[in-house]
Amino acid sequence: LLGLAEDEELDRLAGKRDYGDWLHAVLHRFHDGRPAAADAAADLARLRACAALVDADQGWSEGELLPFQASFDALAPAYVRWLHPHEAEGWRWWQGELDLRSQPPELDGTALHGRLDRLDRQPDGRVQIIDYKTGSTTGLKARVAGRLEDTQLVFYAALALAADAARPDHLQAAYLALDDRDGPQRVEHPAVAQDARQLLDELARSEEHTSELQSRVDISYA
Repeated sequence: LLGLAEDEELDRLAGKRDYGDWLHAVLHRFHDGRPAAADAAADLARLRACAALVDADQGWSEGELLPFQASFDALAPAYVRWLHPHEAEGWRWWQGELDLRSQPPELDGTALHGRLDRLDRQPDGRVQIIDYKTGSTTGLKARVAGRLEDTQLVFYAALALAADAARPDHLQAAYLALDDRDGPQRVEHPAVAQDARQLLDELARSEEHTSELQSRVDISYA
C-alpha cells in the first residue's frame, strides 16, 4: 500500500560468520607468498590490499561489509604489531587453510578429518597450530583451562600428529583472539600433545568410538 520494497543492499550486510570466513581468507592471502623481510609499513599495506582483493573475490562491496569495517581497520595495524614480535621469537607461517585427513591405527579404520587455520614452525622443527577466533579472550582462556573440554585444539592436535605434521614433543596449539581490545592475544592449550594422545586412547577404548567420532569427522571449526 505504501509502495515499500526490500532493500537488497541492506539484506546483504555481512553476518558474524561471513566476517569470520572473510577474515580467514584475508589472513591466508596475506601470509601466502608474503616477503620474508617485509617491514611493518609494507605488511600493513599488504594486509589492506589483501582485504580489497578478497572483497572482490567474494563479491562483497564496501557497504555490505560496513558493520565490520571498523573492526578490521583497528585489527590491521594491531595484527602487524602482534606478528613482528611473534616472528622475532623464530616462528614463521608454514601452511594455512590446511585440509587434513588421517586414519590412526588405534581407531581401527575410523578417519580423522579437519581443516586447520594455520601452522607455524620454528627452525628446530617445533610446530604451532593457530586457530583464529573473533570471540572473547576470557572465554577462550576458560576453554583451555578445561584441557579435554577444549575438544577443538585437542582434536586438531590429534589430527596433526596422526598426519605426521609434527612430533609430539614439538607440537603446540593456541587460539589467536583477533578482536581483543588490546590487540591479538594468543591463548595456548598446555600439553596439547598429551591431551591429544588421551583423546585417541579414550576413543579407542570406547565401544562406540566409531559412531562418536563420525559426528566429528566433517565438522569444520571457524
